[in-house]
Amino acid sequence: FPKFLFVQALYYVFIFSLLLYLVFYYLYFFFFFFQAEDGIRDAQESRGLGDVYKRQAFYICEGSYFSQMHTVQLMEQWLTQKNKDLGATHAISIRSYHSQEISSPCILLVAEFCPFIESSGTKGEDFRNLTTEKFMRLRPKETRERYESIVRKMEDSIKPVYTVNSIGDGLLALKMCFIPDRVSYMAPLITLINSISGAVVCKKFCETMSNGMHVYTYYVRGAQINELVQAAGLIGMLPNYPKRATTKLYNSNVIDANEVIYYNTLIHFAFFFTPPSRSEDFSELARELRHKEMAGRRLVNLRKEMFQSIMSMDFISKVVIEHIDLLKLIFKDFMAGPTPDSC
Repeated sequence: FPKFLFVQALYYVFIFSLLLYLVFYYLYFFFFFFQAEDGIRDAQESRGLGDVYKRQAFYICEGSYFSQMHTVQLMEQWLTQKNKDLGATHAISIRSYHSQEISSPCILLVAEFCPFIESSGTKGEDFRNLTTEKFMRLRPKETRERYESIVRKMEDSIKPVYTVNSIGDGLLALKMCFIPDRVSYMAPLITLINSISGAVVCKKFCETMSNGMHVYTYYVRGAQINELVQAAGLIGMLPNYPKRATTKLYNSNVIDANEVIYYNTLIHFAFFFTPPSRSEDFSELARELRHKEMAGRRLVNLRKEMFQSIMSMDFISKVVIEHIDLLKLIFKDFMAGPTPDSC
């Protein structure tokens, strides 16, 4: 009988401990996930399920680089399709909440579309008209002023504008504004920051403006200011070629941003400046037509067209993938600069 009471007591202690753990875990999860920008809690509106399904999407992934990239690519596919359906009348808002204190880090991504207030797209327009009602309601005055400041700087710039500030406790805030040629630059930014040794992203935000500008805010721990500045400076030089080999290799973390720029330069140089080979047959035809100017020009143009159809971007990209190790050696030699041996 006493043994039965002891077992029963252990059972109740176990149930109570489990309930207590679940309560604390819920509070812990809520605290670390649902904090908005600048520590302001992101209030939730009451809305119908139909509206949520139409304009909102939620994604949860592991904290690893490849899991993030896969999830972000899925999210960008949804954003691209919804953007086509809604047109330029809605802003894209992306929020990323990271839980890195628990043993299995995970990330919550929230993407949604909100209608713009009103905009003519003219320079110097009232900042309120560039955003949404939700943005103006939830962001504190200081945050809105920071957004407006970087948007105004972008109006007078042809390249991305960014700021990097230390906000204490080893945390850096990267805010960047630019006019992209794609629905989101979240994936390239993740890859750039991932290339910094020891850098960990704590929170991410993206807001689009009705004048076509995107504003990204990244909170990063474990990086130096100069490292983050250098990474941010590369984003404006990354061309958007989704089907090109360099983009695929970059998104797979095989090459970094500096290599993308270098390899794309090589590809363009090879495509436009590599001279076609001069065969004996061509030389013989050229001699036969040396007194016929028009026919000679047609022969030269024909050779160029045939060469470019073979030396296509697809062909060059295939060569890049097959010989990436060799290209990495060439890039390493290029970065080393001139040496007595190379001269």
